[in-house]
Amino acid sequence: MKKITKRLAAFAAVLTLLSILTLNIFTQKVTYSDTQNSGFRDEICVSLEGTSAGAYYSGDNSYEKLSALNDAELLASLRRLMTTTHKYRTSYAESRDLATRTDCEGGDGKIVLLYTSNKVEFSDFIGSGSIGWNREHVWPKSLGGFDNSGAGADLHHVRPDDVTTNAKRGNLKFGNAEGGSEVKGSSLVAGALGGHSKGGYFEPLDNVKGDVARICLYVYVRYGAELSKCSAITNVFESVDVLLDWCESDPVDTWEMGRNEVVGKIQGNRNVFIDYPEYAWLIFGREVPENMTTPSGMAMDKEETTVEVTTAEVTTAPTTEAETTTRPEETTSRPEETTARPEETTARPEETTARPEETTARPEETTARPEETTARPEETTARAEDEATSAIGEESTGSPETEIEPEDITSTPGTDTAPAKDAGCGGYSVYAVLLALPLSLVILKKKKI
Repeated sequence: MKKITKRLAAFAAVLTLLSILTLNIFTQKVTYSDTQNSGFRDEICVSLEGTSAGAYYSGDNSYEKLSALNDAELLASLRRLMTTTHKYRTSYAESRDLATRTDCEGGDGKIVLLYTSNKVEFSDFIGSGSIGWNREHVWPKSLGGFDNSGAGADLHHVRPDDVTTNAKRGNLKFGNAEGGSEVKGSSLVAGALGGHSKGGYFEPLDNVKGDVARICLYVYVRYGAELSKCSAITNVFESVDVLLDWCESDPVDTWEMGRNEVVGKIQGNRNVFIDYPEYAWLIFGREVPENMTTPSGMAMDKEETTVEVTTAEVTTAPTTEAETTTRPEETTSRPEETTARPEETTARPEETTARPEETTARPEETTARPEETTARPEETTARAEDEATSAIGEESTGSPETEIEPEDITSTPGTDTAPAKDAGCGGYSVYAVLLALPLSLVILKKKKI
């Protein structure tokens, strides 16, 4: 009897250890850095813990209160939230210079490209040519009615991309393109696949679909009242059904959350559809799918929540420039160049007339804020900026939308701050393991089990 008791005690110790390990594997404990993207691609985000979301969605902006509104009221409230907290408007140059912070992985300083997910160096950026990376307007400029400022320079919207996949996607809407032509990248990414195109639609790879859906939702809500072409999600997506399907099938990963954290620190506003993907369904008057994996976990708790639709009047905040505070930029006069890439020389009708401010060389060199400015030595050689104009592709079905990329690579606003991660190797309770493992091994060895 005594021997059996000892064996049971040893077995209980081993079982306790296994339980601790299992529990911690599925309990995500990450503290996100707000200076460099500390998340990882395809690592599903199942918690808002470790982010600044709690403070952002306080008071009347809590999920409990916002989700109780009807669809129109909710859309207006989310628009007001993301507009009034958008305190700093980034320039187009900053959407390039800050990429080593916003689009790195695990704080490594390399840049993850949008459609192929390949990692590249900041120095691989090109202003013209066919091998390198440039910037992708996920909602094409011709379909949104903006240029390289405002919505066209918003860090929540503009993403680094391979020049070839960028050009081939052009201004195609997102939609199903099964069986279509392969869209592959340049030799920079060894011709990696970035998606397919067919019938006027571009379909990215499965692990990117949710990203582009949530980016387009951000542009739709944030700028829909300012830009008429951004006031309908079907101006960039095949349908609302396709949008929501992609949003559900490709859940938020920790990389996307990490990017939201860094951009939120820079601009002041967050992409609410990354923190609460549930809002994507609610703003269209749809039922949130049951048991959908989201950072907030609200879709899982949906059945336990009683939602009342209120009729409170919601006043949409004016979306004027006065609403945001733009930091004065420190400028150094530089020559501007407007050499288009070979594949990017067809002009769209409505955008062939350059704006006055785009035809006059203007002094512009953005300087990152003090807390963001530990420049990497290898990236401090300035080259001439050609950032002003856009050579846009012919706006016809399937024609590429192209743009002239600035060619200079100024000092990259970076940081030497290591990504903040919770002790525990991605969620494991180190201390519990250290205590339980020796105990079980000693008991097992001593009692010869």
